[in-house]
Amino acid sequence: MSPGRIPGTARHIIGSQNIVSSILCHSLQVNMANKDTPRPAVLNERNTISLLGMPFCPSTERIRLALGWKGLEYAKIDIDLSSKPPWLFDLNPFGQVPVLVLNEFAVYDSMICLEYLDEAFPSTKRLFPSDADHRAWMRLFANFVDKRIVPAFWGLLKSKGQSMSDRIAMDEGLDILSRKIKVPFVIGTDLTAADIVLFPWVKRLYTLTAMLRFELKQAQILQWYDGVVAHEVFANEASSNNLMRRFYDSYSLGKPDYTLGALAIPERELRDEPETKQALLRQNK
Repeated sequence: MSPGRIPGTARHIIGSQNIVSSILCHSLQVNMANKDTPRPAVLNERNTISLLGMPFCPSTERIRLALGWKGLEYAKIDIDLSSKPPWLFDLNPFGQVPVLVLNEFAVYDSMICLEYLDEAFPSTKRLFPSDADHRAWMRLFANFVDKRIVPAFWGLLKSKGQSMSDRIAMDEGLDILSRKIKVPFVIGTDLTAADIVLFPWVKRLYTLTAMLRFELKQAQILQWYDGVVAHEVFANEASSNNLMRRFYDSYSLGKPDYTLGALAIPERELRDEPETKQALLRQNK
């Protein structure tokens, strides 16, 4: 067994013709890399996917979900964004996460990473449709999420729900999305990149309702979320609700604890509450 290997998980040979499907696909893990951490040797391994990220980064969550959907094993390297290792800038000149590394080739920006995974591993489950019109629609959908939903979320978080302009922008953006998405998945019967792009942000609106002072009320989005969150990939790969609240509490205080997801957390704090809207309503009675 190689150093850092998690027992009981298969190590796959990465390549378009040599992929074994697996939902739980973490084989190697560097708990938390900071400015004093040497460049992990796994980044130089041939035919090994490495994902550099942060446990509560929505864009990193997108890539974890995509890798889980495709059944691709990968080395998980969490980065302390308050103490970035110098070698991170060799892989991404902006010093941001997520970054995918395969055969010493680095890809960053979550949408580019998603498209790269489809192109690099064509024999796995597809994230994007094959025809040009639907692929363009999906890029436009992701662009809308990133330009309308994401800024409004950060505005609500930083203002602790006090920003009326961000509240209006979020409601208007969700209203538009609710008219575009279907159930059980955004485009209908198939899970695609559109679901993976939207999910982390809707999850945060669910999880941080009290902190954001914002409640999701678009019925179509609620129905979509209740269905998607039950999917095995999302259940296995999505960030823990309790830990997420703790992270965003620290973020809202101006002292984000980027190491939180790598620390030894009591088991009771790793258990998520029921996810569905109906369960949340029952819990609050």
